[in-house]
Amino acid sequence: MGSVEIRSWFKPSAIEIKYIGANIWINKVLGQIKTKDEAQALVDAEVIASQTAWDNDNVDGETTEEKNNRIGTRPTDITLEE
Repeated sequence: MGSVEIRSWFKPSAIEIKYIGANIWINKVLGQIKTKDEAQALVDAEVIASQTAWDNDNVDGETTEEKNNRIGTRPTDITLEE
């Protein structure tokens, strides 16, 4: 069977190319598309887990400044933007 050349008048915009590229990457890494609310819930869960781990990593007599020097500052909340 011979090959068929298909020419299209459609020229995708930069936004469409970015969207197509993002979907290719998502498929490549076996990712899943999430809504902003779903993604925020995942981020919140990870932040809370990190904060809890930080809160529980104590050394007797250690000041907050010493703790910050030893393991870094307490993780802060992250809010996703559109």
